[in-house]
Amino acid sequence: MQSLCEQKYGWGKEISDADSIVWQGWLKELACLRTISVSRCFNPPGFGAVNNVQLHHFSDASEYGYGAVSYLRIVYDKDVPHCSFVLGKSCITPLKVVSIPCLELAAALVAVKLNCLIRNELEYPIHNTIYCTDSTVVLQYIRNNQEDFTFVANRVSMIHDESTPHQWRHDTCVNPADIASRGAKGSELHKLDLWLPSPKFLWKDEENWPEEPSQLLELPQDDSEYRKCPDRVNVIVHGKMLEPLLSCYSSWNSLQKAIAWLVRFKKYLVGLLKEDPDSIPKGPLTLSEVIAAERVIIKAVQHDAFPAELAVVGQRA
Repeated sequence: MQSLCEQKYGWGKEISDADSIVWQGWLKELACLRTISVSRCFNPPGFGAVNNVQLHHFSDASEYGYGAVSYLRIVYDKDVPHCSFVLGKSCITPLKVVSIPCLELAAALVAVKLNCLIRNELEYPIHNTIYCTDSTVVLQYIRNNQEDFTFVANRVSMIHDESTPHQWRHDTCVNPADIASRGAKGSELHKLDLWLPSPKFLWKDEENWPEEPSQLLELPQDDSEYRKCPDRVNVIVHGKMLEPLLSCYSSWNSLQKAIAWLVRFKKYLVGLLKEDPDSIPKGPLTLSEVIAAERVIIKAVQHDAFPAELAVVGQRA
């Protein structure tokens, strides 16, 4: 489907012979899926009382796709563990070219969303949640405390909303989510031996799990995906911050001009920090500044009036 989109096929256009061969081959391999069975009982008989319940999420990305897979690890009395496949999700990479680190971060966000879904649906009391990624860059993004991001801003923010940095680990073993990112044909069911039973180390005691990297360096200031954004307008973030101004101005035009002057003052401060006086606007307000102020007002009011809707839009972005 992505290939057809890249070729800009319409819904009524007949596909090429080459694409038809790929499609027919995919249909034939569907029959192989009949041999797959997944146990849906997470609590095997005869194991006794439960001491600890953990959710483990693995994420991965490639140039073809990204995704995550989740496992439930239950430790019974006598410290006997049992692991079960719970849920997996994969997404195809967007048509727009995105770097692998950004796709790895998107995969990590999928893992966080799976955790929220599973916690809402399972009746088990989850004692601990652990996320694993084979990308040290993702760990750097998540553990870095800077607030001014570019691409990674929304994704890191949502990851921080539902997890903490200490829950994230570096997976140095074979990552089962590799199948979510690269896919598997119906004739390659041997790959499911990595996907369905869960990684072998989860069946062992925690001291036998892969060790964490000794040290993760801070992200460099010139990182292409995690750079500072000094030119971004941060003057007004929440609609409630407009309330004092709204009470002072009864005219829309006057309010626009007031916000425009505030935005210009912000640019003035940025120009002083950058020691670039030529970047500081001078003279009367321009039409573009007034239009930009209008957008700031609208965004601020929308943020205050429609927080739930904006949250949904941010998740789909």
